[in-house]
Amino acid sequence: MGRTDILMMNTETEGPLLRHFRFFYKLFIAFFLTGVIPVALLSSSFALFSGGIVTGSYKQQGLIAIKGMSEDLNTLLERYRHTVYSLSSDDEIIAAILKDADPERSELLALYQKIYRALSGHIDHASLHVISRTGFPSFSTQQIPKSYLNMDDEAAGGLFALARKHPEKSWAVSNHFINERGNIVMMSLCRAVRDFDGTIIAYVVLDINKPYIAQISEEKNQDVFSQILIVNTSQNLVSDLRHSENDGNFSRLPFLSDIPDKLSGSFTKEDLLIIYTPLAVEPFVLVGALPLNIVLSNLSYLIRATLWLLLLCIILAVLLALLVSRSISRPVHSLTLAMGQVEEGDLSVRVSENREDEIGLLLKRFNIMTGQIETLVKETREEQEKLRVAERKALQAQINPHFLYNTLNTIKSIAKLEGIDQITTIVTQMGKLLRHTIDNEKEIVTLAESLVLVESYLSIQKIRFGTRLSYSIRIPEEYSDQPIPKLMLQPLVENAVIHGLEQKMGPGIITLRGWNQEKDLILEVQDNGKGIPPGQEQIGSSNSHGVGLSNVHRRLQLLYGAPYGLTIESQADKGTTIRIRVPLKEEE
Repeated sequence: MGRTDILMMNTETEGPLLRHFRFFYKLFIAFFLTGVIPVALLSSSFALFSGGIVTGSYKQQGLIAIKGMSEDLNTLLERYRHTVYSLSSDDEIIAAILKDADPERSELLALYQKIYRALSGHIDHASLHVISRTGFPSFSTQQIPKSYLNMDDEAAGGLFALARKHPEKSWAVSNHFINERGNIVMMSLCRAVRDFDGTIIAYVVLDINKPYIAQISEEKNQDVFSQILIVNTSQNLVSDLRHSENDGNFSRLPFLSDIPDKLSGSFTKEDLLIIYTPLAVEPFVLVGALPLNIVLSNLSYLIRATLWLLLLCIILAVLLALLVSRSISRPVHSLTLAMGQVEEGDLSVRVSENREDEIGLLLKRFNIMTGQIETLVKETREEQEKLRVAERKALQAQINPHFLYNTLNTIKSIAKLEGIDQITTIVTQMGKLLRHTIDNEKEIVTLAESLVLVESYLSIQKIRFGTRLSYSIRIPEEYSDQPIPKLMLQPLVENAVIHGLEQKMGPGIITLRGWNQEKDLILEVQDNGKGIPPGQEQIGSSNSHGVGLSNVHRRLQLLYGAPYGLTIESQADKGTTIRIRVPLKEEE
């Protein structure tokens, strides 16, 4: 007798014990307790720990809100800091200030245009001042505060004193005042302008308006925090973005003295839930405060709902115990055998459904369930494959657009300084780059096609750097048809130019090599630039240019598996070598 015959026989017969009164009650009590005890324990535990659950939920919302606010604020502050740095090192501004004389109207107009362009799109949110220490007049996007013109140690919250003491750094301080347009200024950035001998000849100051910072924060807050604070842990000053009466020192908000300046975290104090994280400019910290009475106000409602749920579960447990107890018999054994087959991976197993009672319904549901599981397993495998392709395409789409902006700036500079020939070359190479990048039809390209893209990029950078940049490509032609992921080599070369050679003094050399190693193709991008700081050579380390390398590494591993990807070797002031390992195409 086969297993199928046994299953059919078990579904057609009932044991006599099912008709016995006492056995029915034994089954009823067993199912009732099995259903009620876990629900009672869970409900009691929830009632006991609901305070922690609710607090944890609000804390999670606060962490999400504080992260979103800090990301947006850090993006803005990094832009402003870069603006201050760029103007402080601008050759045109330095040359004008060194004249120490009244400038011509056209020259002064050009300087004004430069600072207005630097603050484009943010004229109403910030003001930019270049304050001269020579005979050359100071200039600004607004009226310069009188205290700035004195440039003494107490002016602007001690900003000029810090810039004089460490002119090589950009500084940020709390600086509360109302400017000529009626906007409240809450923070200022400053950097010294030095001549070629290192003498301070001016200061670049950028004042940030409080309403704009508050607007950015509220967009991500979504009423999670009742107070949003920008805290200067060095000066013990605070700006309350929702309640201006709290601006100033920590006297109104003493709990702020417990906040560190370089760490993220949370704590509770004075019936407040405090969540904080440092901002991109030191020593400022973003703080969100939420009163605990709001967090705990829903506890009584949750407890009542839990008790009602417990009562409902008891009623359901009684009903289910009665139904199940009336129908337990030998067909359960046949169902157990079938489930054993399912556990072994045989999802095609089915049991006979020739009963019209509850057991027959159970067997029918089992058959439906196994059929659905079999279908879901197939669909899950298909979805996983689709997800893998989608993730790879998503990672491919994250290539850093900074090169496009740098190229456009190069075109602009050359247009002003050198003429039409080089512009034609740049635009031609740029067209090749864009065509290759925008073409989304091909995910895999040949090595030869990737090298065309790299040469176009290097041709543009060659115009930008002139004789400072040279390169060579030493990859045998036999690998020209080797398939590789699209946009794999260009980000590595771009990384070498921007982070390796851009700040290097003297000539820079980039070399591309390729060779066969253990049936894999090794592609190497080498530069003699500044190198990667110690501790940041690993893929995915927290540095400003790790995203592009991480994307390439992740794409390679998604395509070919864990043994493939990038390796980095670097020495400070000697250069960086990045190697790519991909499987070599098999010869047909």
